[in-house]
Amino acid sequence: MNHFELQHLLKQLDNDIWQALFDGQPLALVDDERLVPAAKPEDKIFILPQNADDVASLRESVIKNAEELLNNYYLSHPLSKSGFTLQVKKLVEQYGASAFAAVYPDIPERTLFVDVGEVVAEDRDSARHRYGAYCELQETMQGEELKQFVQQWLTGGDAYELYIGMNVCRYGCDLS
Repeated sequence: MNHFELQHLLKQLDNDIWQALFDGQPLALVDDERLVPAAKPEDKIFILPQNADDVASLRESVIKNAEELLNNYYLSHPLSKSGFTLQVKKLVEQYGASAFAAVYPDIPERTLFVDVGEVVAEDRDSARHRYGAYCELQETMQGEELKQFVQQWLTGGDAYELYIGMNVCRYGCDLS
């Protein structure tokens, strides 16, 4: 999700939800694609402005600061598995399965990174390309076989596990 998508979702919230937020109800992001009032305080995702005088000013402030709210959220929260998978599926559709798969030690045409909740496909011209996630093949594949293998890598969860593994300290290490 990017901040434009978040702004769109925020603008779609009805007045009852905004009133609940103003009254202190937390807001939760579900599967990196929809906003709902959080069921419990620990589910909250956004630290909303406390200085709003009324519901309208809270709404205006939150929508205006959507980019900062999203940046702060994704500093400590990884993409959900479904959010990650959906975004990578779109990239595979756009560039083709072969762009994200290679037999080690080769690196494919594109590798995956997550920037503030958005999956990006870095090409060979990027300085970080060689450090990105991709589908590592045991043997050369082509055509439908490759497409199905990459699809299984993605939908079976291996792609997401690779993303989480590459970011384990970012989201899970207690360095204190």
